Amino acid sequence: MAGNTLVEVVTVAVLVGIAVSSVLPRFHSAVETTRVDRATAILRSIERAQRMFWIEEQRYATSLGELEGIGLIDSGVVEADTPFSFRIATADATTYIAEAERDDTSPWFGMISLDQDGDVTGSISNEEGYSVRPVY
Repeated sequence: MAGNTLVEVVTVAVLVGIAVSSVLPRFHSAVETTRVDRATAILRSIERAQRMFWIEEQRYATSLGELEGIGLIDSGVVEADTPFSFRIATADATTYIAEAERDDTSPWFGMISLDQDGDVTGSISNEEGYSVRPVY
């Protein structure tokens, strides 16, 4: 009689389960890396808008609404379908910090910041100890 025994089928199922469980955290980390890269790109758009604003006003905008109000940034950029919320944390004539904070709807948490020099800092982490840093 041709076929597999129950022991063989269970053994294969267990091995497949082990393989999937070892790959799954890396998959979730890769997905979060993509989300962090997108948030960093949006922060770079805010950076370009801040530079243009500074040329006109000799100061940095204090809110995203201020940049949007004069057409330097599109509302769709900041309100994009992304698990981050964006804001300008501080701003004056010489400095600013824009932030992207991970929302509370997933096990990932943290913040990415960008300053007037274009330096990106911060990371996004989860409870399992995985951490994702933006590509500078």
